[in-house]
Amino acid sequence: PAPSPNAPAPAPTPGAPPPPTGGGSTAPTPPVGGDNSGGTGTGPVVDPGAGAGTGAQAGDNSPPVQSLTLLSTPTEAAANGGGFVSVLNFEPLVATAGGQLGVALPLNTFTHSDPVAQLSFEARLSNDTPLPSWLSFDGTSMRFTGTPPANAQSIEVVVIARDKNGKEARTKVKINFASKK
Repeated sequence: PAPSPNAPAPAPTPGAPPPPTGGGSTAPTPPVGGDNSGGTGTGPVVDPGAGAGTGAQAGDNSPPVQSLTLLSTPTEAAANGGGFVSVLNFEPLVATAGGQLGVALPLNTFTHSDPVAQLSFEARLSNDTPLPSWLSFDGTSMRFTGTPPANAQSIEVVVIARDKNGKEARTKVKINFASKK
């Protein structure tokens, strides 16, 4: 028999994700709290006025969030002396070769089990070599800036977050360059 419209909703299964509501997407969403910065950035930002919690500036692009990787539960991280709980993964971004580049990652790209943990950030090429001279990374604002050469094809960088205990989490950012028109 069909349940009565006045019957209470069944209790959720422990550990199961909540059911989607209102026909919205069931894609993973980044956490809002515990972003280690006081910000609340949650995704791609082009307009800095709409991007609280990012280091975005006028004209910046941000790679679209592809997924959220859970590294451990907060309970597991705490049991192991703290550490990273999740990291955002990004879709490739397209920028113009020979033009000004501004890319800001959300400040909540990395989530630590301690919401006030002091984190440091570093960016390197994916082959573990330093960034090219035309590209700089500001770890405070999580912002890349530079002027790629006119013949640039693509670049893949790794952003590394470290806590005071030396624990690390990483995410990749790929930028494909289109010819200047």
